Amino acid sequence: MELQQLEQLADQYGSLLYSFCLRLTGHRENGEDLCQQAFLKAVELRERIDVQRSPKSFLFALAVGIWKNEKRKLWRRQSILPMAYPAAEEIIQKAVSREQQPEEQILQQALCCQVSQTVQGLKEKYRLPVLMHYTAGFSIEEIGKILKIPPGTVKSRLYYARKIIKKELEAKGYGTEE
Repeated sequence: MELQQLEQLADQYGSLLYSFCLRLTGHRENGEDLCQQAFLKAVELRERIDVQRSPKSFLFALAVGIWKNEKRKLWRRQSILPMAYPAAEEIIQKAVSREQQPEEQILQQALCCQVSQTVQGLKEKYRLPVLMHYTAGFSIEEIGKILKIPPGTVKSRLYYARKIIKKELEAKGYGTEE
């Protein structure tokens, strides 16, 4: 792949990858770093990117791989301290519509915050498919290829993740009729 094609790839998928990285890491700075590292790695490996296949999947697989490696390194360094994933306020703000009434905005923002916190609290094996499917728009098959798991496993993890999210939100009072 030529550098010009890589630039087009960055223009086409840059904001989507950035958004995914923000949600994956839970921190703005870490998300920015991860996105930059993924594109730098793509420049290094540009000869391996097949334009005929899915270059979008290749980029996201790079980001996931880098994130997993960084997480492993951090775990080795701080095996006692758990990682914290605070909600990304910017993402939540974008999800709230500007046309809603103030009360509706506050309720919608609270729900978005709870969903974001719940997703961030999921185990990695559930969180990755959820973020890839619902924020990056990957299909079940694409997620399976990126994570190197069968499509049936992806479906199962999405199902159980939705079930966990629903259960936790209901426990907090969301989704129940009053």
